[in-house]
Amino acid sequence: MISFGSKLISWISLTLVLAGLLLWSDSSQIENLRELEPLAAFAIGLMAILVGGIVFRATRPRNPSSYRFNVHYKKKPKEDILLFHLGQVYFSVARNEDDPLVDMPFWLQRVLTPTCFLMIGLLGFSHREIGLLEKFPAQLSLGKTPTCEDPDESMQKAEERPECQLVLRAYRLGYATELGDCGNVETGPPQLCFLRQKDEPYLHYASRLLSSAYHNTAGQLSQEALDATRAKWRQDLDRLESITHSKVAEATGRARSRHFVLSNLVPPESPTWLKLKDLFQPSRCIDEFSLLPNRIPDPTDETSLSRSFLMASGHLLFDPKYRQTVTACKEYQFLWNIPLGTCTDMLKDPLNHLAQLGILQPIEEVLLRHRHKGLSDPNVRLPNTEQVVSVSCLEYGHSGISAARKTIEVNGHKVALKVLRYPGLEYKTGDSIEVFKMASKLTASRFHYGKLVSRASLSTETPIEVTEELFNDENFRMTRLAFLEDLDVFLGPSWILNRRDLLEVYPYYLHLNHFVNSFRLNYGQSRGRL
Repeated sequence: MISFGSKLISWISLTLVLAGLLLWSDSSQIENLRELEPLAAFAIGLMAILVGGIVFRATRPRNPSSYRFNVHYKKKPKEDILLFHLGQVYFSVARNEDDPLVDMPFWLQRVLTPTCFLMIGLLGFSHREIGLLEKFPAQLSLGKTPTCEDPDESMQKAEERPECQLVLRAYRLGYATELGDCGNVETGPPQLCFLRQKDEPYLHYASRLLSSAYHNTAGQLSQEALDATRAKWRQDLDRLESITHSKVAEATGRARSRHFVLSNLVPPESPTWLKLKDLFQPSRCIDEFSLLPNRIPDPTDETSLSRSFLMASGHLLFDPKYRQTVTACKEYQFLWNIPLGTCTDMLKDPLNHLAQLGILQPIEEVLLRHRHKGLSDPNVRLPNTEQVVSVSCLEYGHSGISAARKTIEVNGHKVALKVLRYPGLEYKTGDSIEVFKMASKLTASRFHYGKLVSRASLSTETPIEVTEELFNDENFRMTRLAFLEDLDVFLGPSWILNRRDLLEVYPYYLHLNHFVNSFRLNYGQSRGRL
């Protein structure tokens, strides 16, 4: 039988676990350790030594372990607590009664204690915490007591700074109403300054602060103030349920809006595989929609059309590389293989159809949050329920483009319903642009991308027409490529989609970025979030 002390097992296990976590994390990389400021490294080391010293004393290092772990071979222990066994090797634990065992040496515990807390410090302090540690000494400096500033003195200081001469001249000529970083200029009647005067003794200024604090406290304890506080508490108690519901929804990160996109397109992947991904990777959409290519592939069949439609929706709604964030991917749900006419029938019996689709409960949750948020703060301005909750239906395969906007009622609240009928694609070059238009018309309430919105050239004079003949000329071909910026493929079918040589250098990302930003500006005006 071989016996090991519980201190030895505990400290060795803790050291191995922390070392493994440290090697697995980014903190162990040499380039990250080199970026540590000396002061931050000193603070982490000092914390490890101080806390490690306290823990070292608290664990009574000179005393033997209270428990021992025994390893028996070909002999099952009778009095010990059996933990597990591997074949004829038995592992057990028992109270230590001064039996001979391999225990934690004093010197080894003295070394391992600060080492473990040093690894905890490197693991626990991210770049943000290390940055705060570096700024901590500067934050300890309280600086000078703010004093009342003379306006004439402020102007005099500004006159002494060369970079302020242009601002001063604009201010004196009436083109500017303030000096900005060059100083403060008070306009209108003079106002009382309650800061410390420049020649005021510190004791006198301290007495003024104490007197002001006393009067403020006395005012808060007056009968009128107490009655107002009681009245506010009563109002808060009446709204306690709504306040609690709103705060819990914010703390748990629940969806601030819910929008459902129904289409008769086939699923982009196997439905079973999609359910498994939703189960084991519920937040995968954040990563998927952050790595979208600028130009989505042209669809070649119904399955690739669904993938392109999903990628176009990701560009328009979720991709974080664009200017404005309008929604989150967890607030959208795409439903595939929905029969034609489902949304039209939904107008007659909305609750039954929503329940059959499995989207009634999330809609009711957002509507309940909308109601509680309005009750918790009557002064807050909330968007309408039809801006927060919507159902959009794509009926693909019609003869023309048409859109119908309706509203349905769910528990007394209005929910937006939109039906977009879109013709089938011919699966030719440039259909990816048509998919973008289809997704933008479906997800936004009203969105039109015309030449006035586009980056394409627009002038009252006769412009150079960007045609294919312009690029067929053999003279100054590289110079002529600059005119590609004036050709926006999102305005309609274009001859450039059939010119693969020009598509290699076409500034597609410029027009895509402008198209998405224009869409998001329109989307933010018609949709809302709680």
